Formats: sequence, C-alpha cells, structure tokens
Amino acid sequence: MTGTSFDFENLPQSGANYFVSLVFPNTVQIIGCAGWFSFTSLTSVSASNVKTISDGAFTSCSSLISVSFPAVTTIGTSAFSFCKSLESISLPNATSIGNGAFGYCKNLASVSLPEAITIGDVAFSHCESLTSINLPAATTIGNYAFSFSESLSSVSLPAATTIGNGAFSSCKSLTSISLPAAIPSVNVRTLPT
Repeated sequence: MTGTSFDFENLPQSGANYFVSLVFPNTVQIIGCAGWFSFTSLTSVSASNVKTISDGAFTSCSSLISVSFPAVTTIGTSAFSFCKSLESISLPNATSIGNGAFGYCKNLASVSLPEAITIGDVAFSHCESLTSINLPAATTIGNYAFSFSESLSSVSLPAATTIGNGAFSSCKSLTSISLPAAIPSVNVRTLPT
C-alpha cells in the first residue's frame, strides 16, 4: 500500500494471501466495511490517525496477531471477529465497541480499553483465552457481551449503569465481578450459568 489509495482492480486473484503487514498513512481516518475481510496472511496492522474501523473491516484475518490504532474511537460490528490469532488489543481512545467486534477471537488474552463507554452485544463472546477485563469508563455492556469466554475469571465495571442479558453467560471460570454500588439492577440472566 502506498500513499492514500490502493488499486484493488489490479490485485492478483489471491491478493489476500500476499499481505503480511499493513501500515496506513496518516491521511487515512476511516477503514471501510469489510475492506480487509479474510486476508489470511495478515499478521499486523497499524494506523496512527484512523478514527473509525468500520463493520467487518478485518473479519476472519486468521493470522492477525497485533493491531495498533492509538487514535481510533469507534470499532464497528464484527470488525475483528474470527481473528483467531489475535492475542492482545490496546485501544486507548476507543469509546464505542460494536456488536461482535472481537467475537470468536480465541487467543485474545489481553484487552485494554480505558475510555470505552459502550460495549456492544456479543462484543467479546467466545474469547476463550480472556481471563480478566477492566473497563473503567464503560457504562453500557451489551447482551451476551462476554458469553462463552470460559477462562474469564475477573471483571471490573466500576461505571456500569446497564448490563445486558446473558452478558456473562457460560463464563464458567468467573469468580469475581466488581460493579458500582449504585447500579440500578442486574438481571439474573446476566450472570454465569
């Protein structure tokens, strides 16, 4: 990739297998819907000025290990779902995490989202290696947000005001949930089964 444009018309038929690393130029602020869907050789992606990662942008990039998006504020629906090699994410300015954004990221063990306010439905569902989550600014946790994350043992949501149904469903290792004293209510179906 050079400059701010990329010629998809002249991409070889199996072009998705040629890319190992992507570094987006400073002029790119939005990564489009399904733009890099199923680029199976891609191992790393970085962009210093991207603000929005759209729906399905990196879905099924099965070799993707690391991502660096220090300026991103919005992660779209299924943006990184099925990235089974992704081990950690640090998105220091992300405020909105879309539905299924990191679903089925089976090796995702470390998550840093200090500014995230909204965590969408099934955002981290089936993240089998995730052991703890601390979301200091999150007020809204979607339905089944962490469901089937079977290694998840500790959760801290000090600013939560809304926790969706089944948010921790089938989180068999969950032993500690820290919530604010003033949370209006927690539906029993939110807790592990």
